[in-house]
Amino acid sequence: MLAIFNRERYVDMVVKGKNFAGQVTPKIIAEEYYNCNFSHKMLDEKDGKKVGWRIFPDDDTPRKFVECNLTNCIPPPGSELINCNRTIAEVGIKTPTEEKIRVHGYFDAKTEKAVYFTKVKEYITSVEIEAIK
Repeated sequence: MLAIFNRERYVDMVVKGKNFAGQVTPKIIAEEYYNCNFSHKMLDEKDGKKVGWRIFPDDDTPRKFVECNLTNCIPPPGSELINCNRTIAEVGIKTPTEEKIRVHGYFDAKTEKAVYFTKVKEYITSVEIEAIK
């Protein structure tokens, strides 16, 4: 296995428990990631449509992600995703009376494509649930 950190190469490295939130290309480039966070708070926008961020945009090397948070991410083609969060959603949408999570879709690991719902699904967050109690 090959990993690159600050342009240096590391062999046989598995990256575990790192937070790469908001990074399109993580600081540590490896082939396997365990329990890492790649999430993006905001969605990318293409042709007026909100879409997930393509992580590792200039590199189509398939990677293995195990129990990683891939919220709002589109992994490289051919990647293996095991027990990962693959939601494509806007978080913390505030209205005058509540805060919601607006789910636009998810990344389908079998077809390697983002699946977007025809109608956005909204869920209440824990903030609203606490207010009801």
